[in-house]
Amino acid sequence: MADIDDRWHRTGPDGKPERTDRYGVGARWLVRWRNPAGRQRKKSFKRKADAENYATTIEHGMLSGSYIAPDAGKIVVREWAQRWQEVQGHLARSTFVRYEIAINTHIVPKWGERPPVLDQARGRPGVGFGAGKEVVGRLRGEGASRLLPDARLGCPGWADRQQPG
Repeated sequence: MADIDDRWHRTGPDGKPERTDRYGVGARWLVRWRNPAGRQRKKSFKRKADAENYATTIEHGMLSGSYIAPDAGKIVVREWAQRWQEVQGHLARSTFVRYEIAINTHIVPKWGERPPVLDQARGRPGVGFGAGKEVVGRLRGEGASRLLPDARLGCPGWADRQQPG
C-alpha cells in the first residue's frame, strides 16, 4: 500500500546501488501511497526509520478505516463530518439519522471550527480521533447516550444485533 523510495540511490543495471542526481540533497526517503480517493500522496523523511513508521501508520489507517489525510488540519471538524456523512450510504436510514443527530447536536457545536486532528508533538489544538473513548464519554455524560452506538469492537449497535446462526 505505501512504498518507501530511496531518493539518493537507484539500483543500476548490474544490480548495485548507484547515486542519483539528488544524492546528498534534501530528505533521502520518500513514502508514497494512494489515499481512499485514489490520489497519489507522498511525504519525505531524512531517516529511513521515520519513513517506515509513517508508512506503517498510513497502511494501518487505510486498513482499519481510520485514515486521516496529512492535510486534515486544513479542514475543520464540521467539514470533515459532512464529508464522512456523504460516504455513509451503506448504513441503515435509522442509523444514519442517529449519527446525523449526534453530529449536528453535539459534535459540530462543540468542535465544528477546530481541526479534526490533535498533533500533540507540535501542540496544535484540535480534536484527536485517537481519543475516541474520551469524546464518547463526554458526549454520553452530556445526555447523548441514546444517540451513540455501542462502541464494543467498534461495531455500531453491537449489543442490539443478533448473531447469525
